[in-house]
Amino acid sequence: MRQIAHPIHRRTCTTTIAIAIALLLAIAARAQPIDDGALRLAERFFDAWGDPSISSITLVAGAPPDGAPDIPFPVDATLVGGLGRYEDGRLKQALLILDHPAGPEGAFAQTAAALAAGGWVVRRDAGPFGFIDARQSVYANACGPAEDGGNGWVLFVQARPRPGGHSELRLEANPPDFYGPCDLSFGPWQPPAPLPTLVVPEGTRLHAANWVHGDAEAIATAVLRGPLSANAVAAHLAGELGAAGWRPLAGAAAVPHPVGASSRWVYADERGAWVGHLTVGLTVLPGDAAVDAPLVLVFAVVVAP
Repeated sequence: MRQIAHPIHRRTCTTTIAIAIALLLAIAARAQPIDDGALRLAERFFDAWGDPSISSITLVAGAPPDGAPDIPFPVDATLVGGLGRYEDGRLKQALLILDHPAGPEGAFAQTAAALAAGGWVVRRDAGPFGFIDARQSVYANACGPAEDGGNGWVLFVQARPRPGGHSELRLEANPPDFYGPCDLSFGPWQPPAPLPTLVVPEGTRLHAANWVHGDAEAIATAVLRGPLSANAVAAHLAGELGAAGWRPLAGAAAVPHPVGASSRWVYADERGAWVGHLTVGLTVLPGDAAVDAPLVLVFAVVVAP
């Protein structure tokens, strides 16, 4: 799902996977059993890994793909389907999609308990950085039981919110001979330049949230829609920054202006001192006719001069 340095934190959320899984779910919602030809059509939305002469992708409705490990999951969860990536007939990645009646926290708690009971070692991940919705997904990594004296499977877990207070569980399993040994000995990953997690106000809708980083800078961006003014959103995000340990830069008070608001912040940790610049900007000029006009959110971090 996102661009992380250590392999255990890799997230696979490519456009092709999103398209094919969405198609699979749409097919499942319309008819049962799923027509084999429809599944073959969904598979064509993918590009197989590696040499096309030995690589293939398979979608399965209501079951895991062939060769997938025995992954325990909550009894309340419903397996929607699975995806398998193969090279030379050997499974290189399995992705399971499940529905759960509880929210992300409840779904994750039950999933973690089921995995632990089955001999998996689970560690919750720090999750995303930058601007997030209050209905946040829960992330975790897990190591499966050792097989034949070797290493266990590497598992990535995501519990993401669904309408009605429900959740979708995504379980991505990778074999150790392809992915490498599973290792949870290190702490939760952080970007080299500190980037806080900023929850947007309730009642607003977050779109196109993204973040990137380098060794000496980081930036988070998003588009926000809702009933609040730019100054109200900026005041809310100021509270989020304060809770994350950031402090207003001395002599640089928040500046409300006709097209938004901006403020500067400071933060210090073992990596050094940092300056952050928060901007909440209107996408239309005041007085222009606009219904639910979006706001642009930007938080940029650089090394303090």
